[in-house]
Amino acid sequence: MLDLLEVARRAWSGPRMEEKEWNMALFHKVQALVKRHDITAPDPNDRSKIVCRDNAMIDAAWQAGIDFLVEQGVYCYDTRRVINFTEDEVKSTIRGIPETLVMGEGKDAVKASDKHMDGDDDPVLICGGFHSPYREDIAHLAPKAFMMIPGVDYMQGFTLKVIDGREIHGTAMAAYDARKKVRYMREGARKAGRPGMAICHYPISLEAAPMIATLDPRNGLRPCDGAMMTPLPNIVVETGLITTAIIFNDYGLSFAQNGNGHGEQDSFAGSREGYIVTGIAKSIAGWLIYRCNITNMSPNIVHEAFNRHTNMIRVHGLRWPDIMRRETKYNERYLLYFAQKAINCAFTGSAIEPSGGGRLEGMTPYEIEFMCDCADAARGLKVEDGIELISNIKKMADEQCPTQVTRLRGMGHRVSPTGWDGSLPTLRDVYDLVKMEPSEAYKQEMDKAKRLVKAAGLDID
Repeated sequence: MLDLLEVARRAWSGPRMEEKEWNMALFHKVQALVKRHDITAPDPNDRSKIVCRDNAMIDAAWQAGIDFLVEQGVYCYDTRRVINFTEDEVKSTIRGIPETLVMGEGKDAVKASDKHMDGDDDPVLICGGFHSPYREDIAHLAPKAFMMIPGVDYMQGFTLKVIDGREIHGTAMAAYDARKKVRYMREGARKAGRPGMAICHYPISLEAAPMIATLDPRNGLRPCDGAMMTPLPNIVVETGLITTAIIFNDYGLSFAQNGNGHGEQDSFAGSREGYIVTGIAKSIAGWLIYRCNITNMSPNIVHEAFNRHTNMIRVHGLRWPDIMRRETKYNERYLLYFAQKAINCAFTGSAIEPSGGGRLEGMTPYEIEFMCDCADAARGLKVEDGIELISNIKKMADEQCPTQVTRLRGMGHRVSPTGWDGSLPTLRDVYDLVKMEPSEAYKQEMDKAKRLVKAAGLDID
């Protein structure tokens, strides 16, 4: 398996290349690989093609991703150099992805592994949130409320804009912020009666100093914990995270999560077929360079390729038009988004990460409890049955509680309001963190969401 110190050496000594040159080279290489391997992306609107199931096509896409890393490499943004690999290095390092990993310790330890993509009856690996910004006045309350939920296996952190009355700027403040946020998480776990629960650090800065500052067996990250370690779009990495990966690996950190194995984020991939190639290459690169053994990935065939060829724990499940977008108000349709997400992950063998999407204090423990219930009820579903169930939920939701959101668009991607200007409701409007219960109005929305999910075909209490 390729040594991380060797990765670091190549990041400083590989061939020089300007970013513009890399982007154009990526585009041409990806299109050549699509043609060489005869890759065809399924029509996203064809429900019969949501899952490929063509092993020859899956294997061709997998090899195209490996060929990209061997023939093109990975670009290091800071040094303006290309990190090159041999095919043997790539394949031998992939074989080093562990079959299982242990998150947390003691009675709260969880044994996590990749699950079969079709009808796996094992419990779903569930992250309890946050993956979004919160304000510090509730940072001592929120972790406990989420970590007390029985179905939650590990907890991802949050970001702060202001800490100790100061807006966060620069390395020094980011390092202090990182340590204090992890301390809030550890305290929350103790208050919840689950002191051994694993924590996944969600960074505000990807510089090495703030990332490494979180390591502290007493009040920070223990070896049984993890962190987000995300490659940039267009298969780009940075020296700060290479440094962090070396230190985390030496410390024995249990897991690292790649939040960007999504080919659709690669603007120079050039096509839906190109997204498949870059999605596979970037998800592999996360393990090669940062040792990410949990990965958020897409398009759908990327899930199939990793499920077929590796032990990588996959996150988020499949994508197709019946998956609803998240509402901005705490209503029935907002809750149905989380139900669909949980069902999706259950029948595809994926881990659940209920990302806050950058929205200020967006999620409450109520949605997470609902996800845990839906995921448990959907265990063992075959892919076709799960797709049908999610489609039924979408159809019924469109009829009974149509969307109230008009989405802004910008730069080819969705633009989501964050709520920092006070334009969006927050969990404070619908959930009491002291009493740890939702408002009566929100309970009524949950009752409606559960009735619809039941009517759609999920046997949920």
